[in-house]
Amino acid sequence: MSDKEMLDIFVDEVVQIKKELTNYLSLMMKSKIDSVDRQYFEKYGQAIDRIYGTAATMGHPEVAQYCKAMKDVTYMASDSDSVQGHKKVIRMMIECTQILDDVTKWVYQKDQAVAYKNKLLAEVKRAERLNRQEFYSVDKKSCA
Repeated sequence: MSDKEMLDIFVDEVVQIKKELTNYLSLMMKSKIDSVDRQYFEKYGQAIDRIYGTAATMGHPEVAQYCKAMKDVTYMASDSDSVQGHKKVIRMMIECTQILDDVTKWVYQKDQAVAYKNKLLAEVKRAERLNRQEFYSVDKKSCA
């Protein structure tokens, strides 16, 4: 299988999972922030975990790191009562859908890869910082 065919498979998976992620966000946005169904944070984390696995397997370590960071922060949000933390995570989830759109384009453009990889690494640090600040008492980083 050629590199392009492998990239096409990866991009197709990201596009399909992104639809699922967008659906979870849409369902979350229908309620007030203090009554958001926390199961959607976990479902989002489970879906993003699938991209993480594929990215890691196919040699996209920055995408994998970013997806793992998003998985961790959404799982932690699902186990937290912090409304402020939930707001921040929902913002990150919204941005994540845009970043995934970008990923589906830049994986084909090797000359753009460095800029996007740096963006992904900055987002990983942001998620880790949010975990420390808002969810320091939460241990959940995967499905129960």
